[in-house]
Amino acid sequence: MFDFSFSELVLVGLIALIVLGPERLPEVARALGRWMARLRRFIEDVKRDIDHEVNDDNLAAFRKVQEELAETRNVLERSAKETFSSLSASVEPEAPAVPVPTDAGGPDGSQPAVPEVSPVATARKAPARKRSGRRTPSQPKTGSPRTAGPKTTRNSHGSARKTRPR
Repeated sequence: MFDFSFSELVLVGLIALIVLGPERLPEVARALGRWMARLRRFIEDVKRDIDHEVNDDNLAAFRKVQEELAETRNVLERSAKETFSSLSASVEPEAPAVPVPTDAGGPDGSQPAVPEVSPVATARKAPARKRSGRRTPSQPKTGSPRTAGPKTTRNSHGSARKTRPR
C-alpha cells in the first residue's frame, strides 16, 4: 500500500525520538501497535462478512429463482409470439360487402333486388370522467361573474398559468 524504505522508517523513528523523548516513545509505540492491530482485525471482519454475504445460501437460492423466472419469461414470450404469428397467418382480411347496382328490374320484369349492406362499425366513446365536487382554481365560483382579467388555465403537467385576455 505505502512504499516506505528502511531508511525512511529510521528517519521517522529518529524524529519521533526527538519529539516525544525516550520516556514517552515506548508508550506511543505500544498504542500505535494496538491501533494497527484493531484496524487489521476490523478490515478482516469486514472482508469475512462480505464473503459470507456473497456466498450465503439465501443469496444462492435467490439467484436460482431469478434465473428460473427469466427462463419462464423467455418461454412465455416465445409462446406468445408463436401464437400471435399463427393467429395473424390464419386470419385473412375479408372483402367488404359492396352493393351491386341493379337496373329497373330483373330480366323477368320483377322488382329490383335489394342490395345487402354491411353494418358500419361505430367508434366507441370513452366513458366520461367522474367529476369531483371540488372546484379547481381555473373554474369560477358559482354565482359570481367572471372578471375581465387574465384567464387561468392548466398545462399538461397540472400547474396553473395565466394567459392574456383575447
